Amino acid sequence: MFCPKCGSEVNNEEKICQNCGLDLKEIEKEENKLDYEKKESIQNEHVVLAKENEDSNGFIKGIYFLLAIIILCIFFWGAYKVGTIGNDMSEIESISGDSIAEVYYQDLGKIYVAFAMLIRGIGIFFAAVLIKLGLMK
Repeated sequence: MFCPKCGSEVNNEEKICQNCGLDLKEIEKEENKLDYEKKESIQNEHVVLAKENEDSNGFIKGIYFLLAIIILCIFFWGAYKVGTIGNDMSEIESISGDSIAEVYYQDLGKIYVAFAMLIRGIGIFFAAVLIKLGLMK
């Protein structure tokens, strides 16, 4: 250990510096007091940061839920449009009776309706993933 006043080397058991006469025990007490205050300050800082983190987590969760709702709306709107087109196509009838084109478009309409259901399922999946991510934060 070195004396903080004169810089000379001092034995750890010595209470007074042999070179300048500085009371080393008083210096050690002050250092311990400063260490305690520093630790207390750091702990208080951690508490403040934890509270700020909780506040920001609520905001982030809200964003995830909002995104989930937006994705559901987009996917369900798209599915509605595709399903409407599919229903219209499956109701096509030709004037002359059954034709290959009529059957083709009716079957294609059924595929569109099935695709609309798939779109809804994908939308629900992505919304569920966003909600899960929001809950994990």
